[in-house]
Amino acid sequence: MDVVLVRHGTAEAAARRDRERALTLEGRRESRELGERLSREGFAPELVITSPFVRAVQTAELVAAALGPLGPMRVSRALRPDCDAGGVVELLAALDGIERVMLVAHEPILSSTCAALTGHGAVGLHRAEAVRLAWQPPLPGNARVTWRGTGP
Repeated sequence: MDVVLVRHGTAEAAARRDRERALTLEGRRESRELGERLSREGFAPELVITSPFVRAVQTAELVAAALGPLGPMRVSRALRPDCDAGGVVELLAALDGIERVMLVAHEPILSSTCAALTGHGAVGLHRAEAVRLAWQPPLPGNARVTWRGTGP
């Protein structure tokens, strides 16, 4: 399975609730540029799954728009920042027939998911950064990083 983990772009410093923080203009630009870069890298996900937090949904929409016409987008509570990576591994393992998926979320869930999938330490994604993994489900620990980067 080709898995791309995307951290949301730069968001507002404050909102009524953390989950309501939206992307800034810079965060929108970063997200579009990351989508363009992923497109140049040849990534075309069959499925996009995002955290329910506003900044992640906005990032997913902007990245996906730059990738061209895509299939469905899902929202998963398993991608909230405070969740356990085991839930994300289970989410991925249950995706029968999906070969290419993009997960858009936050830290620390993305680093811990990458560590669980690769069996190595956490990678610490920056805002609007992606890590692309080749993973053989259902077993965690056997993925390898095939690409890591940001926009242009």
